Amino acid sequence: MIKLIATDLDGTLFYPKKRITVLSKENRKFLKEFIDNGGKVVLVSGRNAAVLPKVEKKVGHSISLLGCNGSFLIEDGQLKDEHPLPNDVCLEVYNKLKNNFGIIAWFLFDNTPALYVSIASGISSALLTVSKIYNLTLGVYKEKLIFGEKKFVKKLAEGKNFKLMPIFGLGKSSYVKAKQAFMAINDLYKDKITVCCTDNSLEMTALGMNKAVGLSEYINNLGIDKSEVAVVGDSGNDLVMFKNFENSFCMEHSEQEIKNQAKYIVKRVYNLKDYIDKI
Repeated sequence: MIKLIATDLDGTLFYPKKRITVLSKENRKFLKEFIDNGGKVVLVSGRNAAVLPKVEKKVGHSISLLGCNGSFLIEDGQLKDEHPLPNDVCLEVYNKLKNNFGIIAWFLFDNTPALYVSIASGISSALLTVSKIYNLTLGVYKEKLIFGEKKFVKKLAEGKNFKLMPIFGLGKSSYVKAKQAFMAINDLYKDKITVCCTDNSLEMTALGMNKAVGLSEYINNLGIDKSEVAVVGDSGNDLVMFKNFENSFCMEHSEQEIKNQAKYIVKRVYNLKDYIDKI
């Protein structure tokens, strides 16, 4: 019997996007009823803490968050576990990569609602304007963006950071660039940080930390067995959950290579209701 649902956010629980209500009414109802009946829900996301209270308000329950791909845990409103990136390694990676592989921007995540952004040199200032406008169109999903390389580098060097994320542009060519950069960076830094390739970006977290590791630590502390967990996601950073948890669900709109790694395929998160009592 499934006791815990671990769900990704973007492209998963937030699919389809509801820029005003956060969740579709079907997903909201499903999670609320699952928790009402004694189940637990944990959000396992590449995001930081900004979106958690919005989901909790809609569902009407306290929900845990494993943020930045499992690098920190927020439970009952408290930060209970954290695995920050090494500052010196992040600075080294940034300086080596920033003028290579066609990177257009960098994102830096901590455990607050803020997201630090550095636009790559040589990129038109129009990109900055477009980024700000696009963020505003996201409604409830919008981020608190802090722009500027000086602020970014200072935070990189001195802050407690949980994810470093270079973006390689738009379109299929950016996916190729991301994979090329992944092979180079992972080979150089595999003993110092964890690197994951997700679509047109890389996600760098503390050594040994990913969604599966964070989730495994979490359920061990709760006394829940892996067989009692359902995991659901849609992209590259969810593959480790699919490989480590037998009850794995992938979104139907995902790339075929991602879907191939999951046991079940669903159109929406609320479709899990057709499975969880039978597993």
